[in-house]
Amino acid sequence: MANSRGRTVARSRRVGAWLGVLVACWFFVFLSGCSDSGRLNETANISNADFFEQAFDENALSKRTDVADLEIDFRSQWLQASLGGMIPLQEDAESEAFVVLPGSFLADTTFTVEITHLVTSTGEPIVLYDFGPDGLQFSRAAIVRINVAALFGKNVTTMNFYWLNPGTGYWELQDTYKADSQGYVYADISHFSSYAGGGADSAK
Repeated sequence: MANSRGRTVARSRRVGAWLGVLVACWFFVFLSGCSDSGRLNETANISNADFFEQAFDENALSKRTDVADLEIDFRSQWLQASLGGMIPLQEDAESEAFVVLPGSFLADTTFTVEITHLVTSTGEPIVLYDFGPDGLQFSRAAIVRINVAALFGKNVTTMNFYWLNPGTGYWELQDTYKADSQGYVYADISHFSSYAGGGADSAK
């Protein structure tokens, strides 16, 4: 009788232990599912956020899920410091160009510009400029001439122009430029970094 009660107690303890393990496993799976759901929601929120509110690095575009179209072009030109010069940003130099004033930089330099045109899945066009050599300073600001009428539409009146703060990895608004009667804006470049144009406003 005593042995029977002992075996019953032992079995009850084993069943209780197994039930405890099962409950612990279920609780762990539940928490994991919640955590994954949170990460999925966080990713969705990041993808749907405004382009210029997100951190940006060299791999940022490949991580985004809301870029519907992407085109990259590259320009390179050697400029003499005493003469300065103009670097066409399109085949038609009169359309878009980067203008460097004479004597505004210290030494003869090969300038590079990587131009990225993209359209988000919501139809928002954005243009990125990555100038090199990185960190070059100008004593008098260079100018990038942007054809916002061609980029954003003929009725565009203003364009936001951003620069990428390397310390934070976030875009900062440099200025909002008003387009002239021909649909161009002229943005100042005081030092080389990454820049971007977007957030264009049309005439009402």
